[in-house]
Amino acid sequence: MLTIRWGGGRAFIYTTNINYELALIFESFSLCAVNVFLILSGYFLCNRKDRDIIKIILLMGMTMGYGVFFYLIKNILTHSVTIGGIVRSLIPINYFVWLYCGVYVISPWINKMINNLRKKDFERLIVVLFIMFSLWPTVVDFYTSVSGTTIAEISFISANDNEAGYTIVQFIFAYCLGAYLKKYKLNFQKKFCFTGYVISFAVIYIFLHFSKSVMNYNNIFVILSAVFLTAYFQKIEIVSSQIINILAAQAFAVYIIHTKLYEVWSAIPLKDLLNKNLMVTFIVYVVSIMMMYIVSVCIAIIFSKLLSPVKKIIKKRVNLTYRIE
Repeated sequence: MLTIRWGGGRAFIYTTNINYELALIFESFSLCAVNVFLILSGYFLCNRKDRDIIKIILLMGMTMGYGVFFYLIKNILTHSVTIGGIVRSLIPINYFVWLYCGVYVISPWINKMINNLRKKDFERLIVVLFIMFSLWPTVVDFYTSVSGTTIAEISFISANDNEAGYTIVQFIFAYCLGAYLKKYKLNFQKKFCFTGYVISFAVIYIFLHFSKSVMNYNNIFVILSAVFLTAYFQKIEIVSSQIINILAAQAFAVYIIHTKLYEVWSAIPLKDLLNKNLMVTFIVYVVSIMMMYIVSVCIAIIFSKLLSPVKKIIKKRVNLTYRIE
């Protein structure tokens, strides 16, 4: 939902009054998305002992490829393509890709550790990680945000601060949460999980009026909303379909592509559209999000089809897998 806040659609900057409240609501219930993805990674990978480095190479290659593609699309139209620009666009600048690849590489060792833990010890580990990397950062970040002060060297994460959860520490913590949900399903009813999710994002919405630190990925309520949402869908028997499988396979590509589409918003008079009446603003949010997703997934599917033969050749001829027993 970066399309909602200042990084993409700039709704937090452009909107006022009730329309601003609507932007906060959209942001509140979607903040858990990154943590959900990481939790699902732990959920599906925790029992696997092998890893394929080719996946890392292809993911980095995809990030670089889309960088060049969108650079050319933007600059060919303005006749401003340069060699230096192309080279810079080849740099895979995306924090999520780098951190995710880091977790993917070391996850077999993480799996070996957690799979050798008793349930009670695993729960203790989760509690310790939660206190060190979520509870304490939430308290510190909220205090410094509200008070307008900066306190260095009181974090378990870095010498400066808690980095808003944009750290491999947070990624590993979320991965462990997913592994726990896989090994020991929460003994909660669907209604309880849904209620927990609603309460979590409601608290996020309320606290956003006092501090934007509540948007940090390691914030307690952002993490809880992700856990409750994942646990809720864990209890739903989803019927497999070809469409769902295709869309799921493009999830990572869609994430990368949508970050490259932000400049599209500069061609749209968002400041005017987002300050119409509430219904118009709501429709603008929904339509823009849907269009961003549809355009991204279409681009992802087209590139996937075009590059499928190349991927098959690489995977067939290059073996860079490793296994941790």
